[in-house]
Amino acid sequence: DQYQSLIATPSISFLEIDIQGEGNPFDRLVSFFYYMQSIYPHWTSTAALDAMVVEDDFIGWLQKMIEQKFETKIVTLPFMYKAVDANIDTAVKLISGNDPEIFILTSDCVEVSLRLLADKKAQFFDAERVDRFLQSSSSNANKRDETSPAKKFNHTLAKSIHKEYFHDDWKLYNASLFQMKNVLIGSNLNASDADYKECMRKIDDKLAYMKG
Repeated sequence: DQYQSLIATPSISFLEIDIQGEGNPFDRLVSFFYYMQSIYPHWTSTAALDAMVVEDDFIGWLQKMIEQKFETKIVTLPFMYKAVDANIDTAVKLISGNDPEIFILTSDCVEVSLRLLADKKAQFFDAERVDRFLQSSSSNANKRDETSPAKKFNHTLAKSIHKEYFHDDWKLYNASLFQMKNVLIGSNLNASDADYKECMRKIDDKLAYMKG
């Protein structure tokens, strides 16, 4: 694993929660849909959902999951919070506070997130190794591909459906952003650094969007 070089004590295991796409649950599900499309038929779910993937019908896929009461045969899909705990309130508790059981980060700030790991979890992550990793060809933190597949669906409609049926995922995401912000403020990272400022701006923008 390319991330193994970051771990100071390789025998230690930990739980990592990765919020996909742009960092919110809806974009995570969109990304997963296109991922399923790219690898089909090597990884499938139910026949009805597979048909929507083949037809490139994201809204149909979303509605079919709801119709099937979210029985997808894929672990933790479609609910992001279940990767933390089956109960949403427990999931939020596990990632929150001064000493959370799960140290959660956001993929919106890849480089800052890795530096936070070295700052807050120095017993597991070595700061010099993190620096070398971020500057190496193994890291995509500085060269993220911003292109995406053509999304042939009504985003406004799809997102409104998602927010109605996936509200617990949005609750976890909101809590994770608050937690990331608090950890950043309490860290030893340089608050005047451009990456720090950009990460904080992204977090504040997303929190304001969800509040609105």
